Amino acid sequence: MKYEYHPGPTDAESRKTLNEKVLYLIDSGTAAQAGITGEDIYNAYTGDGGLHGLERKDFDSYRSYSEAKKEIENGHFFTPPDLCQLVAEALRPSQFDLVADLTCGKGSFFNFFPVESNLYGCEIDAKACKVARFLFPSANITPGDIRTYKPELRFDYVVGNPPFNLRWWTGESKEVLSQLYYCQKANELLKPLGILALIVPQSFLSDGFSDKAMIREMERRFSFLGQVGLPDDAFACLGVASFPTKLQLWQKKSEVKDWKASRYTLELVK
Repeated sequence: MKYEYHPGPTDAESRKTLNEKVLYLIDSGTAAQAGITGEDIYNAYTGDGGLHGLERKDFDSYRSYSEAKKEIENGHFFTPPDLCQLVAEALRPSQFDLVADLTCGKGSFFNFFPVESNLYGCEIDAKACKVARFLFPSANITPGDIRTYKPELRFDYVVGNPPFNLRWWTGESKEVLSQLYYCQKANELLKPLGILALIVPQSFLSDGFSDKAMIREMERRFSFLGQVGLPDDAFACLGVASFPTKLQLWQKKSEVKDWKASRYTLELVK
């Protein structure tokens, strides 16, 4: 662990004020001069999740209110440090393993993995990316959209807390649920038999009827290792009093069978 975690205020106004102070200190290069450490910044900066500033009464329906919140927040709820630590201790990567977080925020997961230079992240929010690079300068953090992230290597582990229930357009001109897209991208970037550990809504892949197509897609790409429900108040530190989530573990299927099949086909052609 690089930084100790000390829970801070959860009300929106205090969080917003602290976020602004952190960004000022980083931009001005005066953090050290002000006696502010990396640990202070790790604990103070909480991102835009829950800071939409909208009122339900100003909208005709809950749906329109929810969509407006999503547009402002972009699903940007950082993973609470205790959950990041849980994931890191469950995976226990070696000092040689490469680990990626494809929507890394301020780098919450990175705090609990052993070798900073073996950590890779992608983050679309410029402010969060700036904080992540300040906190983890040896990590390989790329500003940009997960959909255009193309590192030139493959990972032993992909971890993450992807934006929940957004509808993303892909290169194939179709909408994909954001947490499913995260899994698709992880499959693309993992080594064969690599592990995906992600935090998702409790409802994700929970209905064998309505989620049938997504379940089949996941089973085609991965072997399911298991899941565990998380406390409903797991995101209380970000002002979310209750939202059911779970941690899922998947292992990318080996490509050996496909390679053997391809070799057999080539031999028949010969």
